[in-house]
Amino acid sequence: MNILCIYNGFSIANNLGDDILYPILIELFKYTLEHKFKILTKDIKKNNIIIDKINVPIIKIIGGGSIIHPLCESFTRFQYNNVESILFIAGTGFTDVNKSNILEENIYKLFDDKCFKQFMFNDNIIKTNYDRISYFKEKNKQYGGFRGIFENELINHSYSSNIPIMNDMGLLSKIIIDKDYNNINLDYNSFNRKIIIINPINIGGIDAFKNKDLSYKDYNKYIDDVLIKFSIYLIKNGYFIYILSCASEKEEYFYNNIVLKLEDNEKKYVTYRQEICSLQDYIFLIKKAYLVIGTRLHCNIIANGLRIPSINIAYGIKNINYAITSQLLDYCVPTFKKYLSCEKLIDIFQNIINKYEDIVSILETTHNKCFNEYIENIEIMLKTLIVNESYKSCNIEINTHQMSSKFLMKFS
Repeated sequence: MNILCIYNGFSIANNLGDDILYPILIELFKYTLEHKFKILTKDIKKNNIIIDKINVPIIKIIGGGSIIHPLCESFTRFQYNNVESILFIAGTGFTDVNKSNILEENIYKLFDDKCFKQFMFNDNIIKTNYDRISYFKEKNKQYGGFRGIFENELINHSYSSNIPIMNDMGLLSKIIIDKDYNNINLDYNSFNRKIIIINPINIGGIDAFKNKDLSYKDYNKYIDDVLIKFSIYLIKNGYFIYILSCASEKEEYFYNNIVLKLEDNEKKYVTYRQEICSLQDYIFLIKKAYLVIGTRLHCNIIANGLRIPSINIAYGIKNINYAITSQLLDYCVPTFKKYLSCEKLIDIFQNIINKYEDIVSILETTHNKCFNEYIENIEIMLKTLIVNESYKSCNIEINTHQMSSKFLMKFS
């Protein structure tokens, strides 16, 4: 028996958040087969998968990103017209500010008044997204779930029924977390200081929490200046800074601007990765951190999945959606000038230091719960396809492309 999984998402984007999800999902399927079905999975092999799809069960996976991204939207239309398909949703949500009709004033209400309901949906949002939701709710054999509480509230409001929330933190399986990274040699010395990762990015999308009077150039410079000033504060207060962008952006720029404002004897307390990291390098680097200052959402997710607290620099709705879903809103700050400042980051940082062990405990509990939910969903889905319980082993072949990858499970 063979089962083909078609993954709709970026796999070779040179972006940690996008690239890591495809191998993580394969690991989750492997874990489920071995622990729930007692089927031994063998080494993964790369192969040019050519198969007669008519005779092979197909699982289509939407991985990461936004359902209202054109790539995902075309995929959901395909699902709408193919009612026999099985759909697995993992780490996906509604993230476009304009299409979701999220107003700047709603963000202010959320952070000023904790007015969650008014922020999360209104009639315009429902009207805008109803058709997109219906593709999932009415036509598919669906497993998994959307990424956060925003999607859940939106769908409940439209249908008066639940769709599962599958918090992204659960995607980081124990297999990934517990892997042996001792063979990775990253040449830097933290001088016995606690390591804090600064995660700068270039923000240019229409989902940006940007004051209307700012150009994107000025908007990015404002965020950079705040993070650089905060990095200097941390170094002068006994911490080591590792500058790590998930997509090889800005590291050298940040490093040069930080060391310019340090004393000579302080410059050794900051470094950056000077070449493209593998996924294993990224995981290793984040695992060594005491705290992560994450602008890119997936940097926060990976850190939190590793039980490492983070300050979530929220440049879009997806960051806030994740923070609320994970009960981490107190450690999240939007990039509007009204909220983002070095002083605000220092306040959040001190709050984390004071509650560090409690936050780690919350992350542990949340991760375990979410991980088990993913495994349970994959198990239920595979039980509809694996009817012969005599299978003892499974070979997995992968065919990786930038936007649409496949992996084939071959049972024997």
